[in-house]
Amino acid sequence: SNSTTLLWKRKRIYLFACSSLYRNRQLRSKMVGANGRRKGGKRAKPKRVHGPNFSGKQKKEFLKAKKERKRKKQEEKEKELKHEKDKITEPHSLCEDPDKSEPNRETIVARLEDLELSQAFSKQGYVNKLSSQFVRLSDDLVRQRRDASDRPVDLSKRKTRLQTPEVQTVLGLPKRPLWDANTTKEELEKEETKMFISWLRDIHSKYTIEELSPFEHNLEVWRQLWRAIEKSDVVVIIVDIRNPLLHIPMALYQYIVQEMSRPLVLVLNKIDLVSDEFKNAWEAYLSKRFPDVKLLFYSSKAKSTEGKGGVGTRKKLISAPLTKVDREIKLKSSRKLLDVCISIWNNGEGASSDKEYPTIGFVGHPNVGKSSILNSIVGHKIVSVSRTPGHTKHWQTHLIREGSNQSACKNNEEKQPGRVVAELVDSPGLVFPVIWEDHSSDLNNDSTRFIGRNVYELCGLYPIPQIRETYSAIRVLAEHVQLERIYNLKQDVDSYGPEISPYAILGTYADKKGYTLSKGGGPDLHRAGLEILRDVVDGYVLFAYWPPGYS
Repeated sequence: SNSTTLLWKRKRIYLFACSSLYRNRQLRSKMVGANGRRKGGKRAKPKRVHGPNFSGKQKKEFLKAKKERKRKKQEEKEKELKHEKDKITEPHSLCEDPDKSEPNRETIVARLEDLELSQAFSKQGYVNKLSSQFVRLSDDLVRQRRDASDRPVDLSKRKTRLQTPEVQTVLGLPKRPLWDANTTKEELEKEETKMFISWLRDIHSKYTIEELSPFEHNLEVWRQLWRAIEKSDVVVIIVDIRNPLLHIPMALYQYIVQEMSRPLVLVLNKIDLVSDEFKNAWEAYLSKRFPDVKLLFYSSKAKSTEGKGGVGTRKKLISAPLTKVDREIKLKSSRKLLDVCISIWNNGEGASSDKEYPTIGFVGHPNVGKSSILNSIVGHKIVSVSRTPGHTKHWQTHLIREGSNQSACKNNEEKQPGRVVAELVDSPGLVFPVIWEDHSSDLNNDSTRFIGRNVYELCGLYPIPQIRETYSAIRVLAEHVQLERIYNLKQDVDSYGPEISPYAILGTYADKKGYTLSKGGGPDLHRAGLEILRDVVDGYVLFAYWPPGYS
């Protein structure tokens, strides 16, 4: 019958397929040698082994047992690490003299090894030895700040202008040990490491984490600054005009002017973000505070964007392509800066020097626009820019040749035959340790409040992806900026209550943007807070400090 014929056809096809598969396996086994390679030189494909088929319940039990084994293994590692730390002798302590220690202060770090430092990784997962390292916030402190996120914001502070506190404790900077031509690289690095550890020990043995501002803990980044300053004839500190006193490290100022005896130039950048009154106020204050320093201004826009509507309007104005007038203003500011530095060198050290051109070093805090100004002076992009603090890793040199385009030369005399007029040195941004004290009687019934990490986060000095909680920074911002107006936020009273708090602001913003958590579907407050902080750093939300005592 037809059904019997069809059955025999299928059976023959099946037997043929089985025999073909058997012959292929036999042939493959003859082609593979003892070393696991085929005769053609290519490695044989490993045999794929399929695991047993688990049911949902069996798989759940298997993962639970695996998690329990991992937990026990982690506990054993922690016990071993604790046992090793207990063996550390007293000379390893941050406080070299035990009689001078302060055991009653709980947040004093007892040993240098106990510091938890944040570390940035590349997209490929590699650790860059020149990435900035800051002390990581403890879990208890993060939990306390999250618990206080629903506390109402003090709106009375919006009636007064935000002023920079003038009281600060300068903690210095690590200074490179003396060396000469006979000093080997290994000897110098050993002395630098010894000096740097001693400097960190001295700071962390005297002050708490809450008192200290975030500062650089990576020795390799400090080495880049030392080399840039040693090579420079004129040093330029780039300053963000939104908070100049914070961005002028007094330790660096004293080191350059008093110890190195180098001419110093202060450049107030991003003046297009503020008003003319704000600019004039800081010009008068800084000219009186630093009379021995040349003060310049830099802008990439012809008109100020201060007071121009909400976040959306300011974002369009700041992100808009440069007009012809803007490019002329930018070029004029760049040429003036270069001419001033060359003139200072010609009237000073250059008059009796054998060098034909000066070396101009650009230093300062991260994220203040050093690389952008350097690209403007050169005439084209030679340094990448980013809002990430410390985006520039190595110190770099660029030659400026004679000509209207101010083009750089990369050791190519034929393409750019003009005379070299200056050499520019770009160094990575670096945060210096300092203690800021805000004396005010209306701050938690205390006469002193230490300005710490939250202000640094708002000013772009701390890496935004490494911020563990955004409530404290949003609280400071909301006390002086009407976030609900510039973001057009309509707070849900049933969900967040009638009071304005960091929790209510971030929740309302997350609801407006549609930011939700994958688990539970609640509002993603952390993502909302990070986005607002990025707007502040980019200038879309204006957060600026007036000079001390200005009225």
